[in-house]
Amino acid sequence: MKKENILLDKWLSVPLSLKLVFVIVILGLFASIYTFSLNQILGYSLFGFEFLGVKALLLSLVFDLIGSILILFVIWSSKKWGFWYGISYYSFLILNGVLAIYSFKRRMDEYGAESPISDVLKTLFFEFLIAGIFGIGIYILLLVLISRNRKYFRK
Repeated sequence: MKKENILLDKWLSVPLSLKLVFVIVILGLFASIYTFSLNQILGYSLFGFEFLGVKALLLSLVFDLIGSILILFVIWSSKKWGFWYGISYYSFLILNGVLAIYSFKRRMDEYGAESPISDVLKTLFFEFLIAGIFGIGIYILLLVLISRNRKYFRK
């Protein structure tokens, strides 16, 4: 019975905005786990470079799964270094997302408008762009929410 009270007390001590971050990260983790095996086929973009196969899986493991689990850990434990980890992690993801969109657009342009699959590529790029902008928007939101709770990480 006491353990339940400790968990509840800890959850209640987390600021509301960081609870929102916590829930969004958990949802993102489920999405990452769902798409994890697809990354070896679809690839993983890191600073504008595309990686496929095992390298893509390892990058996905490190940045999507382990990175997110660390965010959950630092929010739950309110570690002093958690603030800087959160700021660094989401800044990295924002920069990487922008570079991934630019890199994808550059590769699309290499195929040219006369490509027999140009309509498919345009549709694919549009979908990738929407997903990328949405993801970057979420990362910016999470970055702002963490940056507004610096005091929480000083406990």
